[in-house]
Amino acid sequence: MIDLVGPLPLSSDRYEYLLTLVDASTRWAEAVSLRRIMAKDVAEALFSIFVRLGFPKEIQSDRGQQFMSKLLAEFTCLCNIKHFVSTSYHPQTNGIVERFHSTHKSMIRKLSHESPAEWNRFVPAA
Repeated sequence: MIDLVGPLPLSSDRYEYLLTLVDASTRWAEAVSLRRIMAKDVAEALFSIFVRLGFPKEIQSDRGQQFMSKLLAEFTCLCNIKHFVSTSYHPQTNGIVERFHSTHKSMIRKLSHESPAEWNRFVPAA
């Protein structure tokens, strides 16, 4: 499951979004800081995750415009990934990733409490 978080408070490095990914079967979670959430940025971030962890057979997202874009459709097709979309107005469908958002944001807040503008540096540690 993939999703976006933000806008968050602008970091000193000008990041204000997170792309999150949670493997539904293993519950392994990843998050990447993003400055923008254009389809190109999302596709590049997904590629960087998939290169490290392996390409999934399928992904699920909400109906955000970045995920419904032609670029992401081409990306998933080229990578032989089936893209499933959650039902509109039914956030429980993405419950696993939404729970991760809550936990991850809390951890980032705690880790960056002395320097909140540096929150993006703590994303990998959280």
